[in-house]
Amino acid sequence: MADARSVALEVLRRLRRDEVYVNLALSAELERARLADADRALATELVYGVLRRRARLDHALAQHAKRPITRTKADVLDVMRLVAYQLLALDRVPAHAAVSEAVEQVRRARGPRVAGFVNAVLRRLAEAASADREAAWGPLPEARRARLALEHSLPDELLALLADRLDGDDDELDALARALSLAPALSLRANPARITRDALAARLEEEAGTRARVERCERSPWGLRVSGLSDPFHRASYLEGLWTAQDEAAQLAVAALEPSASDVHRVLDACAGVGGKATLLAALLPERGQLLAA
Repeated sequence: MADARSVALEVLRRLRRDEVYVNLALSAELERARLADADRALATELVYGVLRRRARLDHALAQHAKRPITRTKADVLDVMRLVAYQLLALDRVPAHAAVSEAVEQVRRARGPRVAGFVNAVLRRLAEAASADREAAWGPLPEARRARLALEHSLPDELLALLADRLDGDDDELDALARALSLAPALSLRANPARITRDALAARLEEEAGTRARVERCERSPWGLRVSGLSDPFHRASYLEGLWTAQDEAAQLAVAALEPSASDVHRVLDACAGVGGKATLLAALLPERGQLLAA
């Protein structure tokens, strides 16, 4: 594994072949590859970007193919999606280098005939993207539900469920579909037994430099939202136990209990998962408090 694109491709292959969790597969490949921080961030962006926009990427590729994309072998399509995402969504990867590398990769794996097909499709897509990147994604359907499904790469079944729950509110459905397609910030919480939230925010800003954005959650007194922090679970602050990933809503369940109040000494977490709320409860209970997590 020498570069970010190779790591991303291997993760996509493992997801398809072994049905593994994406975060675990990505962490394993990043650990094996030992990339620099910038390349780790690129590999992460490529994997999640392709997964988040897969239907739209296939649609864009289909606009420039002379035969149905569905007839393309899965491993070849992985390569084409990666390049399509670089061409249509990223600015830092030169188009010529991305296409040439992909074509050579396919040539070694599948031979010159398949490589020629990949080359033709990706060259046409690269030319379209250089002229008008937005138009290169391809036209969207006019029907609202079909447009949302393609534009945000959402399953029809999910959109139908959301529309039903929203009582047919089209504006709300548009907003929710758009939100689901965005890359989320990392929600985390400080370990109150080890560090304050403000001190943790300063530590994370120091570790990540200008690349990361750290914001304090509005409701949780322990929560932070962090974006732009590459490979966060290999950061020294995480390995030292100063924070863990946890959604703000989960933190609020603990805040509502007020476990630091003097009259709370024994707590039962009757439906514990991996223990996120339980460990926060444990850190906040009085010294002689008792916690049972089942």
